[in-house]
Formats: sequence, structure tokens, C-alpha cells
Amino acid sequence: MAQPRLPDWDTIRTMCPGYDPDNITPWKSYWKKILRINDEQLAVNRFKWHNLPPELSGNLIERILYYRGRGALLFIKELNKWVFLPYTLDGSIDMYGRYDTIQPLPFMGNDEAKKDNGRIGIILSTQKRQPVYDIPSGLGDDIDPKEFIENKCVLLYDYTQQLSQNIIPRQEMNEGIIDMESNIPCYVNTLLSNSTGVTGVRVNGDDEATSVQRASDTALIAALNGKRFLSMNGQLEWQDLSTSGQMRAEDMLLSMQSFDNMRLNTYGIDNGGIFEKKAHMLAAEQSMNSSPTSLIMEDGLYQRQRFCDIVNMGVLAPLGVPPELWWDCTIAEEEMGLQDQNGDGQIGGEGSTDHEPSGQQQMMASGGMEDGD
Repeated sequence: MAQPRLPDWDTIRTMCPGYDPDNITPWKSYWKKILRINDEQLAVNRFKWHNLPPELSGNLIERILYYRGRGALLFIKELNKWVFLPYTLDGSIDMYGRYDTIQPLPFMGNDEAKKDNGRIGIILSTQKRQPVYDIPSGLGDDIDPKEFIENKCVLLYDYTQQLSQNIIPRQEMNEGIIDMESNIPCYVNTLLSNSTGVTGVRVNGDDEATSVQRASDTALIAALNGKRFLSMNGQLEWQDLSTSGQMRAEDMLLSMQSFDNMRLNTYGIDNGGIFEKKAHMLAAEQSMNSSPTSLIMEDGLYQRQRFCDIVNMGVLAPLGVPPELWWDCTIAEEEMGLQDQNGDGQIGGEGSTDHEPSGQQQMMASGGMEDGD
């Protein structure tokens, strides 16, 4: 499978139509923009969501998690649809430090809330919801599905939360790495420019400066046409601007790849490590490198599958929705270059996770529906 990689030079050029070689700041900003887009694409496409209602999409859920780090699912009767939105605390916390009441917020802030004469903002301001943290039995005896829909919500974190309820969004988390990466192409550009034999010319006036500029343009044309020799008139003094002992462009690009591997590691995507080897890796080395990344990927999968389990067992199962239509989330294995060898929802290891409702909980749900019949 093809591994995620940095865009090639032609792609960079097409995305930078306003590139000004005399201004470094836009050049770095272009690279940050490219790397930011690449980072968001990786984040949003790590997982595939299944059986979501028409008003929701996996792309929407993952984008909110990327920029906000967390979100809440709730059904709003006034809109007659499920929504997944960022939220804030509206109450107190329990003995585990978890929110007991939350209020949803517009994803795009106040501007979104003001649409339709402020109707969305008014509706959201009335949605005080109690999060459901434990997976219901699926029988409807612990939480009535109507109560669930009208007064409850389900919270989803992008990854295992820290001690506090606040979570650092991926967009903010990777900002430092992306900033470092965006410096390196600028350094490489300068290094390559200095390696082309550019020299300085000491002139005595504007007329000589104009002559030098013309000579420079002529030299560029000669270089592009493969002409090795160029005749020049005058008594101009040439000064070499290059320096010795410079870092090679290849080493700089390898440094950039190391930073990029650090970024990939935050997503649990297999990579060559900080000191990526040029030669083939031994099987044991590859296994040691992929194990930590697979655990990071599994952490994100666990959060999403437990989220789906709460919805499935709290609402869908009691309402008689068949298990094949329940919500689910899986790893986008083809995009990540990973494989779930035994179909247990884990990547790179054996065992089970407590997000698995499949056997026991589906039997409970089925048994409950049969008893109800």
C-alpha cells in the first residue's frame, strides 16, 4: 500500500502561484498551508464511519474532532435531526471528573448561530444535555430511548483525554511540528541557490548595476539553454557569496522527513521513525517501530467504537433497529497501509478491547426484542 508522503515539487509550484523569491515569509506560509492541508487530510481520513444518518457524515465528525478535539451527539427535535457539535460545560463534574451537563456550541462560532435570524443559536442555547458514559444494556430498561433522545447526549473524544476535561485538538497539537517542517524548504531553497555559483559584483554606480543585472539575465538564459561559456565586457570585480561547510540539501530533507514522521506518529500511522533508514528495515525492526503507532491508532478507534456502542445500545437496539444497521467505525486500513489480520478491531496485536459489543451485547439486544415480541 502507498504510504502518506509529502507533495512533490510540481504540486508545490501549482499551489504557490504568488510565490515571490524576494520575500521569504510568503514562501514559508505557503509551505505551512500545504502541510496543514496534508495534516487535516490525514486526520479526517484515518477512520471510516458506517450507517450514520443522512444529516451526519464521518468527514464532519472527524473535522470537528480535528479542530476542537471533542464533540457531542444529540437529537434536536426542533431541527428533527441528529447533530454532532462542540460543547462546553454547563453544570458540575462527577467524582470521576466528568461533566454532568453540557451545552452544544456552533462549530463555526457565533456567525453560524446568527443565521436564520439567530434561530440556531436560540435552539442550541436551550439544549442542556446529560452525557451518557456507560454502555446501556440495549434492552431499554436502564435508559428509555425516548428519554435518551430528548435529554441525553453522547460525548466523543479524538483520543484518551487528559486529567482535565480539556483536550488539545490535533490542529493545535501538530502546529509546532508543521512550523518546524515549513522552515526546511526555505533553508533548502537558500542552500541550492548558494550552490549554483551565484557571485556578488562590486559596482561604482547605477550604470554598472544595470550592466550586472543584464549580465545576470543573460547568464540565466545561457544556463537554461545549456551554454557553458558566456562573454562579458567591463572591469567588474566578482565576489563569491557561497560559504563552505554547509549542510547538504539531502540532509535537510531527511530532517524534514524526520519531523514528518513525528507528525505521522501522533496519528498512529506507520512510518520510518525519527531516524529513518535509507536501506530496508529488518522485520524485527519494523515490528518494533509499528507497535507503538498501532497502539495510538487503536486508542482513537476505541474512542469511536465506544461512542457507537452507546448510541447503538441506548437508542437503536431498544427501537428494534437490526444490528447490521447499527453505527460503526473502522480504521481506513487501505489509506493507512495497515491491516486488521484477525478482524478483532485491533491493528498489530492480538487480544480484545472492551469496546466490543458484538457478541454479548447483540445477543442481549436480540433477546430483549424477542422477549418484547
